[in-house]
Amino acid sequence: MPVMEARNDHPVREARASTRDGQSVGFAVPGWTARPRPGRITLTGRTCRLEPLDPDRHAHDLFTANADDASGRMWTYLPVGPFADEPTYRTWTEWATASEDPLFFAIVDHYSPLETVSVPTDLGQGVGASQQHPQPETVSMPSALGHGVGALRQEGGVAVGIGAYLRIDPANGVIEVGHLQFSPRMQRTPIATEAIFLLMRHAFDDLGYRRFEWKCDDLNAPSRRAAERFGFRFEGIFRQAVVYKGRNRDTAFYAIIDRDWPAIRDGFERWLSPANFDGHGRQIARLADLRASGTS
Repeated sequence: MPVMEARNDHPVREARASTRDGQSVGFAVPGWTARPRPGRITLTGRTCRLEPLDPDRHAHDLFTANADDASGRMWTYLPVGPFADEPTYRTWTEWATASEDPLFFAIVDHYSPLETVSVPTDLGQGVGASQQHPQPETVSMPSALGHGVGALRQEGGVAVGIGAYLRIDPANGVIEVGHLQFSPRMQRTPIATEAIFLLMRHAFDDLGYRRFEWKCDDLNAPSRRAAERFGFRFEGIFRQAVVYKGRNRDTAFYAIIDRDWPAIRDGFERWLSPANFDGHGRQIARLADLRASGTS
């Protein structure tokens, strides 16, 4: 496969410097210090929370939620899975829990009941799913969304997915999101969007990272659409970057950098606001439109 050129719909002229003999160099980053590593903390949003992965608390719920994917499509582009039985899956969660990089979180749906509403069908299909849905369709999300936080009934919560930080580089302020195991119970719901937002916000606002990466198989069309929907910019293809499950992977690289983040954060916050959902829980404005309107 030929190398694809990186696309940048909104080019930014970066400040540059030069040496005494006229060589161009990157702009100065005064006072830069290594950033803290992310810790095993809980990140809480309106529709979900991210908890440090714990086999005792999460393995059974996750295996049950993943079993809704009878065809195993959510595992196609992941390095692991599908898992034949719960003990095998629990063994994997025990390994994942002990890992520092990747650093795994369980995504817990903490609201109920659920009813059907309309949001983009790419939502939550970024890594595991491969089917393309060009048009929005009806999906599940909290029925009280759009009536304000007070209208929601919080439960103890059920784990419905996994996300992770990986390739954590504190010295350069670079971090990646990945290992996204989004079960059918969270695919195409606001939980998928908010889970990514919580990981982004913690990396940029709390830890001060400069670059947040998303990488996926070049052939994983839903993941590539999801990256663009979330505001990542495509940077190119690394050919023959990985061998997994006995096959080649050309890797598509996407990233958000700190200068992009304020507009992207504003778009997420506006999309996730109860004001963006009608009385039936239907979104009023798309995430990409809210992000664009915030920068116009």
